[in-house]
Amino acid sequence: MTVSGNWNSAGAKIDAVTNAATVDFMGTGQTLTDAGSNNGNGVVFAKVLFQGSGTKTLSSGKFSVANNGLLTMAGTATLASGAI
Repeated sequence: MTVSGNWNSAGAKIDAVTNAATVDFMGTGQTLTDAGSNNGNGVVFAKVLFQGSGTKTLSSGKFSVANNGLLTMAGTATLASGAI
């Protein structure tokens, strides 16, 4: 799945682990926000790629990479933890 804008999630479970799905953040200056997905457990990525340019900011909520998962940085993108 390719995300070129901001990420906003809430409520239900976001399944980014089954089938080792890759979530690719390729926009400029993106913000990731989670408001209680998966009963407050947040979003778990199997494979997550932050690429392109600008800062990708985890602004609120819970985000993690699964055991045996993969987080990749590419291009000139930077990752910031924001308020979490």
